Amino acid sequence: MRKWNSAFAALAASYISVVLVIVLLLCSAFYLYFSNHYKEELQGRNRLILDNTARTLEASVLQRVQQIYLEVSLNQRSALRMLPDASLPANLSKVSSLQESLNMQVSNHSDLIQAVHLYAPRQHLLLSSLYGLKFRADQQAGAAYWMDWVNGMNLNSRNSLWTEARFVPDDIVSSIPGGSGSQLITYVHSYPFQSPGAASELLIAIDLKESALRAILQNMMPARYQSSFIATPTGGILAGSSPDAAAQADTYAASISNALASPETSGNMSQEIGGSTYVISYQDLPTTGWKLFSAAPANLFYEKWLVVQRVILSLCLIALLVGICLSGILAKLNYSPLKRLLRTIKDLYGPGPEVPGVPGPALNEFGIIDSAFIRLNNKVTTLEGRLRPAVRISGRI
Repeated sequence: MRKWNSAFAALAASYISVVLVIVLLLCSAFYLYFSNHYKEELQGRNRLILDNTARTLEASVLQRVQQIYLEVSLNQRSALRMLPDASLPANLSKVSSLQESLNMQVSNHSDLIQAVHLYAPRQHLLLSSLYGLKFRADQQAGAAYWMDWVNGMNLNSRNSLWTEARFVPDDIVSSIPGGSGSQLITYVHSYPFQSPGAASELLIAIDLKESALRAILQNMMPARYQSSFIATPTGGILAGSSPDAAAQADTYAASISNALASPETSGNMSQEIGGSTYVISYQDLPTTGWKLFSAAPANLFYEKWLVVQRVILSLCLIALLVGICLSGILAKLNYSPLKRLLRTIKDLYGPGPEVPGVPGPALNEFGIIDSAFIRLNNKVTTLEGRLRPAVRISGRI
């Protein structure tokens, strides 16, 4: 009798099949549930980190810059009105006092801003905490470093403007390449407050240090993020956790474009970069219209989920092994009565009972029992045939 054809093998196979079906169904259900639930939890935590970082950027940088504008515009009203006035040359002492006030603002917020500038568009006059008083400022050496935001406001229908980050050398007059300088972002607001940029009497500009934004991103964004940066509505990278973040604009161009086109204020997406999948997350900065981005390799972003995944698969494997062992034990217990019956049949009939037309090796235990009953039936029939004449004779006597 072949082992694979035995009743024990059939019982074991049936139990194992039941175990396999139950374990696979349960494991699939647990896997799908925990997969969706845990991924949503990870994405929720990521959104919380981005939201907290965005709030910190708003409160610690962007709103502080706007507060500096309010302090300058409200505390120096008379002096500000003097700049566009024709009587300015006769009031240079007031100009000096106003410049000292601008210097005080820079000193009080030295961690955040580089300089404060006042520009009268019609008179082309500049008063700066850094560059001093300049007449015909649009024609002065280094004018390109302030005329970009002046021209931007001339074309602006709103009353404020945030420029792109750009490099401003410490010495704007010298044309020597490779000089020291800073990456600056300028916030410009018209004065009076409600006047549009093209019609304003005075422009108040505040140079924000890009390094202030970078410091917050480095401190608040987890180390697992390979890159975090701020993108402008034009798709350029304004600042990032690394000094060369602006050079990565082409790398993340597709994700930036999708995020800018999305009506959602926050979200996640995937992007293939260099043959690897990255999870790109974004969050709005409502004060400026910028978006905060973070990028992390998918295997690092879902690192904790991969651990949970391995735990689930390990538990399923253990459950499967335990189920197979229990199947073997149950099959052995249920096979024991059948085994005792087989032993009894062999003791009575000897080995090798056969079913007519079926080879002996092809029989399993049930075939042997069936063969035994057939042989028993044949013997009973033969015995009845022999005993019937004797019974008739005894009946005649």
